[in-house]
Amino acid sequence: MAGFNINNFKGKMSELGVLKSSSVYVQISPSSQFGLNGFNSFSEFGGMYEKLQFSAEATKLPGIRLATTEIRRHGYGVIEKKPYVPIFTDLEVVFRSDAKGDIYTFFQTWMKMIINFDGRGSINSVNGVLPGQALYEVAYKENYMSTVVINLMDNNGSERIKIVLTEAYPIFLGEIPLAWQAVNDYVKIPVVFTFKDWYMENTPNRKFSEIVNPTNIINNNRPDQPFGPPLNN
Repeated sequence: MAGFNINNFKGKMSELGVLKSSSVYVQISPSSQFGLNGFNSFSEFGGMYEKLQFSAEATKLPGIRLATTEIRRHGYGVIEKKPYVPIFTDLEVVFRSDAKGDIYTFFQTWMKMIINFDGRGSINSVNGVLPGQALYEVAYKENYMSTVVINLMDNNGSERIKIVLTEAYPIFLGEIPLAWQAVNDYVKIPVVFTFKDWYMENTPNRKFSEIVNPTNIINNNRPDQPFGPPLNN
């Protein structure tokens, strides 16, 4: 067995390069029935999505966890875990506030549209963002869901990872610390989105056989299970 060669290692690392986490931007595209599309307080509402795109300064690629159940292969003995459903984690995006405070107002209004929590009137008040929306009334999902896209680029500005979150909407508008002594700071708006599911748009949905070299896999000639070790029939 050949010994480890540090020069070969360095050459391979230089060839592979790294994908930096700083080149990212986020796009938000609400549904056609989004309830704020005609909101009178946003005279320049069409430009809000562009503001959000250039104001999102920090986020994460979504995580995934497989929920498992524990079984005993023979009814006794060691425990083995079997997956049965994927679990997606909510996603936080931090936005840099504009000087007018429109971005904060937008998210606050978006969340109030989902559930009208404006309690300035009585329990019978109809003062929600949507027409006829009563206090604590929940809107239809078509009125508040959106598509959120996370784009991660390389040093040349080429898109390398593109994550699409479907039927996404904010569930948390974080607290924002304010202080007189913070003269050199600016307002950061943390927003947590939940979503139905997500996928990588620029990754081809290819078959496993097109990605892995078939010569490295034992084919058991079973049409329902073309890859893997032979089954014990």
